Amino acid sequence: MKKLFLWLMAGLLIIGSTNEANARSKKKKGKAKTEQQADSVQKKKKSVYDKLFKDKKKHTVSEGTITIHQYDAKIYLEIPVKLMGRDFLVHSAITGSSDISLTGTKAAQSRYLIIDKTDSLVLFRDPKYNIRLNEEDDNQKEAFGLSRSNAIYKTFPIEGYTSDSTSVVFNATSYFACSNKDVLNLAGRSYGGMLTIISASPQSKTSFIDSADAFDNCVSVTQNCTAKLSISIMGFVSKEQPELTMSVQTTLALLAEDKMSTREANPRVGTGFISYTDYRNEKRFKKGYYVTRRNITSQQPVIFYLDTLIQDSWSQAIRKSADEWNKVFNELGMGEPILIKPYEKDSTFRANNPMINTIAFLNNNNSEVTAYNVTDLRTGEILSTKIGVPRDLAFSVRRNGVYQMAEVDPRFRTYYIADEVICENLTARMLKAFGLSLGLATNLAGSAAYSPEELRSPEFTQKYGITASVMDNVL
Repeated sequence: MKKLFLWLMAGLLIIGSTNEANARSKKKKGKAKTEQQADSVQKKKKSVYDKLFKDKKKHTVSEGTITIHQYDAKIYLEIPVKLMGRDFLVHSAITGSSDISLTGTKAAQSRYLIIDKTDSLVLFRDPKYNIRLNEEDDNQKEAFGLSRSNAIYKTFPIEGYTSDSTSVVFNATSYFACSNKDVLNLAGRSYGGMLTIISASPQSKTSFIDSADAFDNCVSVTQNCTAKLSISIMGFVSKEQPELTMSVQTTLALLAEDKMSTREANPRVGTGFISYTDYRNEKRFKKGYYVTRRNITSQQPVIFYLDTLIQDSWSQAIRKSADEWNKVFNELGMGEPILIKPYEKDSTFRANNPMINTIAFLNNNNSEVTAYNVTDLRTGEILSTKIGVPRDLAFSVRRNGVYQMAEVDPRFRTYYIADEVICENLTARMLKAFGLSLGLATNLAGSAAYSPEELRSPEFTQKYGITASVMDNVL
């Protein structure tokens, strides 16, 4: 009996250890299989790059909030899924041209769009225009929400997702092409003298992508674009169709979710503006306008990066203009928000970042200081300003000085204008350029504030100048 009991115990132990061994074996096999499946899924997710960018020598990538890939002659965008449904701004500028009078100007009107997606498509939506509703009327808000939708005007097939499935990749080459009116639209632009550009027809065979860069909240594509121009002379179409080669920089920038509060435009104050439709009156709607302005706070100064190619005396004149504006802000209790810094030597700094403020030396045949703003079209907030100081500034100072000042100021009675006089003039021009960057508009009525008798008085003009506004066009 005792022997039988021992035999039974041994048998149970053997069976138990065998079962345990089998269980461990199954567990190991299951774990190996799970790891195999995970590796397979991981490889499958990574295959989107292998599929799209097979030749690594042709592939360059620039990473930011949005990642941009340049592969041969194609542009791919990699946008995080969490950004789908957000607002974006499209801005395009001419950074170089065979007709250098166009250098430093806009290539097309800025616009904003909404980027969204379906299971298989990335959608570029045309946002609903700005409206203003009665904030106390919930029914009106709900009715407008139900009746208005964002039109789809561009679609792109989804090429794949990143390995962690957080970003979607698609081919955006067609959108950044010069044939897209969002990128290049010169219709109505002056072409010198009495010539006006009717249209610009890009030539695909002589156009190519130069570079693709990603910044903090935007991507930028620079391309060399050759276009055949249709021009008119005093309304008559010319048979000549000159060809123009331009370096066009197109920016796709992510707009902030927290919008700056809007401010109603006042016609008595010369400012830039954006329009909206006002539905607060139930009987009829009307057009309204918001001011374009800077969102200036003590924590958020306006930093302008100054081109190191600009000579020292001119740089001092530019800083003097900024100081004059800062004196005004200081009197208002806002400190000194305009800061001037030279181009940084840090390798991460790039002056071509469209979302920073720059004062650049322009090697073109323009003789006037130029300035244009990149503006949030939803609220009127000025996001950045590009100011250009021309190489031929002295020519403009001499020409205008002969017309306006030679009779009373002997410094303008010579062909070679002293650098001191040029700097005085540059200071005055930069006062206006900074004013434009803050949202003010050109004030052609500034000189009308003074009477003819006051303008004939040397004592008066020496003290107050010949115009009552720095935004006037008298230089």
